[in-house]
Amino acid sequence: DQGVEERKSLKRDPAIVLHTLVSLLTLLCFTLSSSGIYRELCLESVKNKYECEIQAACQHWESEKLLLLDTVQSELEEKIRRLEEDRHSIDITSELWNDELSGRKKKRDALSPDKKRRRPSVVSGPYIVYMLPDLDILEDWTAIRKAVATLGPHRGKSDSDSPVFPFRQDRNRPILNC
Repeated sequence: DQGVEERKSLKRDPAIVLHTLVSLLTLLCFTLSSSGIYRELCLESVKNKYECEIQAACQHWESEKLLLLDTVQSELEEKIRRLEEDRHSIDITSELWNDELSGRKKKRDALSPDKKRRRPSVVSGPYIVYMLPDLDILEDWTAIRKAVATLGPHRGKSDSDSPVFPFRQDRNRPILNC
């Protein structure tokens, strides 16, 4: 009963209604501004956490990188030290080994009759020494014969710019390298 009568009195008096509306609007504005401030503070907190995580990740990465570099450097120094030790120990033993082998070789060479020295053969006339394998020489010879056969009556003409000038297909060089 009492609440109903108060409502009726509020509806009748416009000043009270206006005052109530103004107080409600003020409360609403205060709530909105405080929630906006709270939102901005939350965003700033999230940004700070994000920056802290990035900074922590960078610091962790740098420390891991330095640790890895130190590890690699120490391993390399250890390997270098071992190689130096091995080299010094091998130098001594290799000198002894070489002395033993050279002594054995002399005895072996003197005893083996199949290791005779061949004398160079004397050749008269023009002689070409080929540094190519026999298969390459035969291929070149067949290419020359084909080129000469295709030239036919123009044998006197030997122009290196002609398309039938014999070149090896696998190398850009003339067939004969005299």
